[in-house]
Amino acid sequence: MPNTFPLAMVSVGEKVRLESIHGGEGLVQRLAALGFTPGVELSVIQDAGGPLLIAVRDSRVALGRGMAHKIMVSPLASPNGDSSVGRPHHGRFHHRHWHRSWKNHEE
Repeated sequence: MPNTFPLAMVSVGEKVRLESIHGGEGLVQRLAALGFTPGVELSVIQDAGGPLLIAVRDSRVALGRGMAHKIMVSPLASPNGDSSVGRPHHGRFHHRHWHRSWKNHEE
């Protein structure tokens, strides 16, 4: 598992990859409907102290900080092959909700 950290800790302009979501099935399904799926590239467009404005696929989505803390991401490799500066891991990795809901989406 790559070095993961909450989306809420990403700096404006930094590109990251979605690794997991720490939440129930309802949250995972709701975020999936907005384009937050495994491996998708995300970046923070705006962080003005309130909700974060996130670029995901061809859309922009406003997420509250509480929800952004449940989305675990990893840094994308830079063009020279190095990963961008990682963040410490906060909390435990709970993937059982993610796999359960993804299994339902794939069928």
